[in-house]
Amino acid sequence: MTVPLPVHLDRSSTSPLYLQLADALLAGIEHGRLQPGDLVETELDLAHRLKLSRPTVRRAIAVLVERGLLVRRRGVGTVVASGGVQQHAELNSLYDDLAAADRAPRTTVLDLQTTAVHPRAARTLGLPERTRLIHLTRLRYVGELPLAILENWLPPDSPALAAFTTERLEREGLYAILRSCGLSPRTAQQTFAARNATGAERRLLGLTRADPLLTMWRSAYDPSGQIIECGDHRYRGDQYTISVTVALDD
Repeated sequence: MTVPLPVHLDRSSTSPLYLQLADALLAGIEHGRLQPGDLVETELDLAHRLKLSRPTVRRAIAVLVERGLLVRRRGVGTVVASGGVQQHAELNSLYDDLAAADRAPRTTVLDLQTTAVHPRAARTLGLPERTRLIHLTRLRYVGELPLAILENWLPPDSPALAAFTTERLEREGLYAILRSCGLSPRTAQQTFAARNATGAERRLLGLTRADPLLTMWRSAYDPSGQIIECGDHRYRGDQYTISVTVALDD
């Protein structure tokens, strides 16, 4: 039996209802009202109680499922994942993760411009393909070892524009800078792939032709669902791994 979680929805807010519901469920997990293994109300019950459509409820639950906080189990329902309270509520940049692990991150800025044209990035940002974008390219090291090439694009009117200097980008992570400018990356869509490195990528990362390259295309969104930035990141396959927890049905 499930206990209904208190949820307050502000229908006058610019924040989408599905994100408000996702935040309420997240708060319940973080504050211990929902414990690992607890059963969450069904989509139908939540929709009826909160006067929401089922697709809205389903999308809210999907946000937490994608982040590993909730697990859907066939014949049981949606339950709180084991160890869910240890998950971070905010996105971190690679710099922040390395710094937190005491791995001595270091950054070299390879490019910083405000007139870049990149059709795919513009489409991702919801802009015309020929829009001139803010473009950053950085080489991230762990100590003296090159780990990743990080390319990011932002809309030309991004509030973070004035904060982007070579000096600051070399000593801070991108998301820390964005947050200092009033932007709040909350969710992201990430697509991973593997491919052969180009000659330029091999030279920057110290790879051979046989070494694998892991790529990630990421789009980051604020709490209202507005896209903030997108990035094309390339990592040394021998130094970067992805860990995913999957719950299997019986």
